[in-house]
Order: sequence, then structure tokens, then C-alpha cells
Amino acid sequence: MENKETKPIEIATLILSAINILILGIGGYVFVGRQEADMYRSSTDLNNIQFELSKIKLDVAKSNAQIDALIKSATITEKSIELLEAVRPKVDFRINPNIEYKNGYLTIAFELVNNGEYELLMQPTRLIISNKLYRSNLTKIENSGVWSENIDLQQIEATQTIGPNEKRTIAYTVKLKNNTPKIVYYYMEYLAETRADVVQLIDGMARQLGLPSVLPSSKQVTYRYGTLNL
Repeated sequence: MENKETKPIEIATLILSAINILILGIGGYVFVGRQEADMYRSSTDLNNIQFELSKIKLDVAKSNAQIDALIKSATITEKSIELLEAVRPKVDFRINPNIEYKNGYLTIAFELVNNGEYELLMQPTRLIISNKLYRSNLTKIENSGVWSENIDLQQIEATQTIGPNEKRTIAYTVKLKNNTPKIVYYYMEYLAETRADVVQLIDGMARQLGLPSVLPSSKQVTYRYGTLNL
């Protein structure tokens, strides 16, 4: 009898054990599934974050490249302007305070300074001694009382070359008329010109760089005027 009674109990115990095992298995599967799902979501989120970061890095790289290009372009533009401006003469022209007047002859010393990077051809074009000051209006000066005799500065002083950063003092002597007043005015004019071979060289370099073919003027007229006490 006992064997017959214990069998249903054993069967029930086995069934409960099987149910527990099944529940544990299902629970474990659900737990593992959730863990895997969470891990997948985390992995997906991480991939998305990495993708966004890569986009940001790409944008930063593009921005840096654009900035570098702008800096390079600005540098090239600046160098190009410097190259073109090298054609333009840069001359400092001033009168020397040492002026001598003796026996009707007036000697005026002028100081020329080449502040450019290339040699310049310097040529005197005009020296006028007048009883009136009209500044740069040469027509009025020439039509007023001109007290110096007619002189040709081309013959007095030929065209000369002045090197970069070179300073040179040049003196001119003119004969004044006997009735010249004690106070007169001078007007001195000089033509500075960049040498033709230098202009051609810079023009060729500018064309190679694709710069405008129109160069600044290679000539510059410089003048000074003032009062002379004889």
C-alpha cells in the first residue's frame, strides 16, 4: 500500500521539479534575452555616438582646411601685393640745409634716398628759382619772374642709378641774375624710374602667379619747394 501511495507523491514531486526547471529556464532565457537586448541597444547607441563624433571630426577637419586655405590665400594675396608694389619707386627726396650763394651763383644740395628693393634710375627734370611761390603749379612759376638763367639739367647731371637703401647727395649750381632779390623760392623736380629689366622680371613672375597684368606705375615724379634766403 505504501508503494502505491508514494508513487503519486513522487510523480507530483517530479512534475513540480520539472515545472520549476522550466520556469527557471524560461526566466533565465528571458533575463539573458533582456541582457542581450540591452547590450544590443547600448552597442547601437555607441555606434550612433561614434558616427556623430566622426561627423563632428569631419566638420572640424573641413573647417580647419577652409581656414588653412583662407590663410594661405591671404598670404599669397599679401605676397602678390608686395610683389606688384615692388615696381613702384619709393624715394625720399629732401633739400640739404647747406645752401651756398656766392658771386651770383647759387648751389643747392639735394638728398635722395632709395627706400625700395631695387635699383632706381634718377633723373633731374626741373630746377626753378623764382620770386614767387606757387608750389607745384609749374605753369604759374614759369610765367612769373624766373631769376635763374635758362639751364638744361639733363646736361648738368645725367641719369644715374641709386641702389636699394642707398642715400646720395647731389648739388646743383645755377647763375642768378644781378637783380635777384634776397628772398627767392626754389622748385626742384626729380623723376625716379624702376629699371626696365626689373619691371619685366616682376611682370613675368606676376603672370606665372596668375596676378593682374596691370602693374603699378614704374615712374614717380618727386618734387620739393621752399624759400631761400640769399
